[in-house]
Amino acid sequence: MTDKAVIYPLLKGIVEDLTHGKYKEIVDSKRNGRLTKEEIINAINEYPGKICLPPEESYNNFRQYDYNGNPEECAVEYDLWFDNKQSDLTLEVEIIKDNGGKYNICIQGIHVL
Repeated sequence: MTDKAVIYPLLKGIVEDLTHGKYKEIVDSKRNGRLTKEEIINAINEYPGKICLPPEESYNNFRQYDYNGNPEECAVEYDLWFDNKQSDLTLEVEIIKDNGGKYNICIQGIHVL
C-alpha cells in the first residue's frame, strides 16, 4: 500500500485547488484524470452549499484501496467539506508512481457515495 506520507500532500493539494476554484491548474497539470474541467466544476457547483477547506486533521480520514495489486498504485476516496461540515460528496482519486519515481494524483470521479 502507498504510504500515508505520500498520499497526504497530494490529496491536500488537489482538495485545496478544488476549494479555491483552480480548475484550469488541475487540468493543466493533468490531475483531472478522465473528467473535463466542466465536469469537475459541475460536480462541485451542483452540490448544495459552498465547498470549503477541511480541518487539517481530516486529510487523514481517507479510504485507501490497493490498485492493480501494485503497492505503488492506489485508489483513494475522500469526503469533501461544504459549509464547514464533512459532506457526502466524495472525491475519488488514483495515485500512481511514474517511471521517474514520482507519485502523481488524478481525479477519477466526484460524486455522492
